[in-house]
Amino acid sequence: PDDVPTLPDTTATAGLSWATPSGFRMNLDAQYLSERYVLNPRFAPGQAPVGAFTLVNGRGAMPLQWLRLPPSGELFVAVENLLDEDYEYRIGYPMPGLTWTAGVDIAF
Repeated sequence: PDDVPTLPDTTATAGLSWATPSGFRMNLDAQYLSERYVLNPRFAPGQAPVGAFTLVNGRGAMPLQWLRLPPSGELFVAVENLLDEDYEYRIGYPMPGLTWTAGVDIAF
């Protein structure tokens, strides 16, 4: 049936990675989910449709080897929901818009 909970008609995912010889890396991924029905947590007997959405995320990283210090690692910036898509997995629970994170990943 068309209204099976959490089962979209169409899903698609894709990813792309790129790295330079010096260690700089870029990652990009995308996900598409078509409209689907979800169980509504506010009303036990009902299902409700949730709209389709496309998410695009990215991450860039630069190695810390240029510091010439004992720990190895990378400096990175990650961005989620690059298109600032308004979407939700459940009715009444919107997911965040464009968000970013920056940090250092160190290995000893």
